[in-house]
Amino acid sequence: MKRIVIPLAIALTIVVVATVLLLYTYTATHIATYTLTTPSKSGEVTTPPLTTTPLYLSEKARKALQKLCGVSNDVLILAYLVHKPRKDFSDMLAKFFENLVYLGSRGTISLELRVCTVSVKELEELGIDLEPVKHGLYPVIGIASSRASMLVVLRNMSIDIDGIMFLDKHITTALYAQQALLYGDTIPIEIDREPNTDPKEVPVIGSRNARFYIYIYEDVYCPFCAEFYNRTLPVLSRFIDNGTVALVLKNLIVHRAAKDLQIYIQAAYMETGNAYGVLSVMSAIYEELLKYLRAGGKELEKAVDREFVAKLIEKYMGVSIESLTLIDEARAVVESDTSEAISYGITGTPGFVVWDRVKGYGIVFVGYRSPEEFVKLLRAMSS
Repeated sequence: MKRIVIPLAIALTIVVVATVLLLYTYTATHIATYTLTTPSKSGEVTTPPLTTTPLYLSEKARKALQKLCGVSNDVLILAYLVHKPRKDFSDMLAKFFENLVYLGSRGTISLELRVCTVSVKELEELGIDLEPVKHGLYPVIGIASSRASMLVVLRNMSIDIDGIMFLDKHITTALYAQQALLYGDTIPIEIDREPNTDPKEVPVIGSRNARFYIYIYEDVYCPFCAEFYNRTLPVLSRFIDNGTVALVLKNLIVHRAAKDLQIYIQAAYMETGNAYGVLSVMSAIYEELLKYLRAGGKELEKAVDREFVAKLIEKYMGVSIESLTLIDEARAVVESDTSEAISYGITGTPGFVVWDRVKGYGIVFVGYRSPEEFVKLLRAMSS
């Protein structure tokens, strides 16, 4: 899976990584400050006190956690929409926060978090109002802990709901994006905010009335996007043909040289409305890319250049790139798509959103998926 290297995306990635580094720095500062102000009777520095019930946790929240999790202290709560997070994903997040506290306290606090995966609906049925943290990305992350130092840190990056500290939108987005950079193939994220599907801007292959929209975030130099078109799309085509699935083509600029080419293709679509022409152009590009790579080629720009793309646009969409008049508007859409992808934690290509238009939620993941994995996911979402 290729990572972002163009200036805009570099800036966004730097923001993500800097945010996570800020978490460590901020944790270190506040835990150290707290520790230094809580000396023991002998004058030695001690770790923050641990009480039997979490500080500030309301009785309502304590009872809810005891019922749903079997424990109400040092708990990492992952509140999901529809599908319970996999254990490897849950364990990964728990380890992240354990390391955050350990490093931030300079090794003075060794925390072991119990993971509690619970649906948003279950928490709300027990009186926990999650409306303030329904920011679009799930699972929502919350921590209940009796460690006062940890609460001091979390209070500045989270929203307090009955004493459970839920990470805010910006921290959650940065965290998921950072995890996707490291573990892109294992990040399963749910969303309740549908990507833009404005027909004037977004090519849709298949029926716009299909139950499932599969959004692919791609650029012309993405080898794993080429594999998707070559291996997975032919299998998904039967679901597109029967009206179950629509494929939605989105831009995510990963290679610097891809941006202008994506803008030409985007502008050609905006001027012609020919979604299947875009699909044909991208398919031909990826076919050439795979042929070049299988022959041992290394410099992708030599396989697919401006002249090659211009010929494909003229062949399949009936316009020349010299005649395109919506270049500035197309550039805005390409950049908006890239920002949209990153807001979902998608930091590499191909990135996917599988959106269920009946249930009103989607699954986000990054990296190539086999035909069998897509079919399995569609069946799971249909149940």
